[in-house]
Amino acid sequence: MTGARLAAAAALWFAASAAHAQGFEGLWSTPVDGGGLVRLERCPAGVCGNVVDSPRLRAEPDQRDVRNEDPALRRRRLRGLRILEARAVSDARGEGWVYNPEEGKTYRGVIERIGEDRLRLTGCIIWPLCRSQTWRRVGS
Repeated sequence: MTGARLAAAAALWFAASAAHAQGFEGLWSTPVDGGGLVRLERCPAGVCGNVVDSPRLRAEPDQRDVRNEDPALRRRRLRGLRILEARAVSDARGEGWVYNPEEGKTYRGVIERIGEDRLRLTGCIIWPLCRSQTWRRVGS
Protein backbone atom coordinates (compact mmCIF):
# COMPACT_ATOMS: atom_id res chain seq x y z
CA MET A 1 0.00 0.00 0.00
CA THR A 2 1.39 3.39 -0.95
CA GLY A 3 1.95 6.09 1.68
CA ALA A 4 -1.01 8.13 0.38
CA ARG A 5 -3.33 5.11 0.43
CA LEU A 6 -2.14 4.15 3.91
CA ALA A 7 -2.75 7.70 5.16
CA ALA A 8 -6.22 7.74 3.57
CA ALA A 9 -7.07 4.34 5.11
CA ALA A 10 -5.87 5.51 8.53
CA ALA A 11 -7.92 8.72 8.24
CA LEU A 12 -11.05 6.75 7.30
CA TRP A 13 -10.51 4.30 10.19
CA PHE A 14 -10.02 7.17 12.66
CA ALA A 15 -13.11 9.01 11.38
CA ALA A 16 -15.21 5.84 11.66
CA SER A 17 -13.81 5.09 15.12
CA ALA A 18 -14.50 8.65 16.29
CA ALA A 19 -18.05 8.50 14.93
CA HIS A 20 -18.68 5.25 16.80
CA ALA A 21 -17.16 6.71 19.97
CA GLN A 22 -19.82 9.44 20.05
CA GLY A 23 -22.35 6.94 21.40
CA PHE A 24 -20.19 6.49 24.49
CA GLU A 25 -19.42 10.15 25.18
CA GLY A 26 -20.71 11.69 28.37
CA LEU A 27 -20.57 11.56 32.13
CA TRP A 28 -21.20 8.10 33.59
CA SER A 29 -21.95 6.97 37.15
CA THR A 30 -20.23 3.77 38.23
CA PRO A 31 -21.36 1.42 41.00
CA VAL A 32 -17.86 1.59 42.51
CA ASP A 33 -17.17 3.65 45.62
CA GLY A 34 -20.80 4.62 46.16
CA GLY A 35 -21.19 6.16 42.72
CA GLY A 36 -17.98 7.28 41.08
CA LEU A 37 -18.13 9.50 38.01
CA VAL A 38 -16.15 8.86 34.83
CA ARG A 39 -16.13 11.08 31.73
CA LEU A 40 -15.97 9.20 28.43
CA GLU A 41 -14.84 11.22 25.42
CA ARG A 42 -13.34 10.81 21.99
CA CYS A 43 -9.56 10.49 21.85
CA PRO A 44 -7.02 9.17 19.32
CA ALA A 45 -7.60 5.63 20.65
CA GLY A 46 -11.36 5.96 19.97
CA VAL A 47 -12.94 6.52 23.38
CA CYS A 48 -11.16 7.30 26.66
CA GLY A 49 -12.44 7.48 30.22
CA ASN A 50 -11.06 9.64 33.05
CA VAL A 51 -12.06 9.70 36.73
CA VAL A 52 -14.05 12.85 37.54
CA ASP A 53 -15.31 12.34 41.08
CA SER A 54 -16.41 9.92 43.79
CA PRO A 55 -17.59 10.18 47.39
CA ARG A 56 -14.11 9.18 48.58
CA LEU A 57 -12.48 11.81 46.38
CA ARG A 58 -14.80 14.46 47.80
CA ALA A 59 -13.75 13.40 51.31
CA GLU A 60 -10.04 13.20 50.39
CA PRO A 61 -9.40 15.10 47.11
CA ASP A 62 -5.65 14.43 46.96
CA GLN A 63 -5.88 10.61 46.70
CA ARG A 64 -3.10 8.95 44.72
CA ASP A 65 -2.80 5.77 42.67
CA VAL A 66 -1.06 4.02 45.60
CA ARG A 67 -2.01 0.46 44.55
CA ASN A 68 -0.50 0.70 41.06
CA GLU A 69 1.76 -2.26 40.24
CA ASP A 70 4.33 0.19 38.88
CA PRO A 71 5.92 2.08 41.80
CA ALA A 72 6.76 4.99 39.46
CA LEU A 73 3.03 5.63 38.92
CA ARG A 74 1.87 5.52 42.53
CA ARG A 75 2.04 9.32 42.98
CA ARG A 76 -0.49 10.01 40.19
CA ARG A 77 -3.67 11.71 41.36
CA LEU A 78 -6.83 9.61 41.03
CA ARG A 79 -8.92 12.62 39.99
CA GLY A 80 -8.43 12.94 36.24
CA LEU A 81 -6.73 9.54 35.93
CA ARG A 82 -7.32 7.75 32.62
CA ILE A 83 -8.84 4.37 33.47
CA LEU A 84 -10.15 3.28 30.09
CA GLU A 85 -9.21 3.33 26.42
CA ALA A 86 -11.16 1.51 23.76
CA ARG A 87 -11.32 1.41 20.00
CA ALA A 88 -14.97 1.60 19.04
CA VAL A 89 -15.75 -1.38 16.81
CA SER A 90 -19.43 -0.48 16.38
CA ASP A 91 -21.94 2.09 17.61
CA ALA A 92 -22.49 -0.04 20.70
CA ARG A 93 -19.17 -1.76 21.42
CA GLY A 94 -15.58 -0.80 22.11
CA GLU A 95 -12.55 -2.97 22.88
CA GLY A 96 -9.34 -2.00 24.64
CA TRP A 97 -8.16 -1.82 28.25
CA VAL A 98 -9.52 -0.80 31.63
CA TYR A 99 -7.52 0.12 34.73
CA ASN A 100 -8.86 -0.65 38.21
CA PRO A 101 -7.23 1.71 40.74
CA GLU A 102 -8.69 -0.33 43.61
CA GLU A 103 -6.41 -3.20 42.57
CA GLY A 104 -3.74 -1.26 40.69
CA LYS A 105 -4.13 -3.55 37.68
CA THR A 106 -4.94 -3.12 34.00
CA TYR A 107 -7.19 -5.59 32.18
CA ARG A 108 -8.35 -6.21 28.66
CA GLY A 109 -11.68 -4.47 28.48
CA VAL A 110 -14.91 -4.20 26.53
CA ILE A 111 -17.55 -1.49 26.78
CA GLU A 112 -21.01 -2.13 25.39
CA ARG A 113 -23.95 0.23 25.26
CA ILE A 114 -27.02 -1.55 26.61
CA GLY A 115 -29.44 1.31 26.04
CA GLU A 116 -29.16 5.04 25.57
CA ASP A 117 -28.24 5.67 29.19
CA ARG A 118 -26.51 2.46 30.30
CA LEU A 119 -23.34 0.63 29.37
CA ARG A 120 -21.65 -2.53 30.54
CA LEU A 121 -17.92 -2.43 31.24
CA THR A 122 -16.16 -5.80 31.34
CA GLY A 123 -12.55 -6.40 32.34
CA CYS A 124 -10.85 -9.76 31.82
CA ILE A 125 -7.64 -11.30 33.11
CA ILE A 126 -8.10 -13.99 30.46
CA TRP A 127 -11.34 -15.22 28.96
CA PRO A 128 -13.53 -16.35 30.77
CA LEU A 129 -12.09 -14.79 33.96
CA CYS A 130 -13.97 -11.51 33.66
CA ARG A 131 -15.97 -9.10 35.80
CA SER A 132 -18.60 -6.68 34.57
CA GLN A 133 -20.39 -3.68 35.94
CA THR A 134 -23.15 -1.47 34.59
CA TRP A 135 -22.65 2.30 34.33
CA ARG A 136 -25.48 4.82 34.05
CA ARG A 137 -25.25 8.05 31.99
CA VAL A 138 -25.76 11.09 34.20
CA GLY A 139 -24.79 13.88 31.83
CA SER A 140 -23.27 14.85 28.54
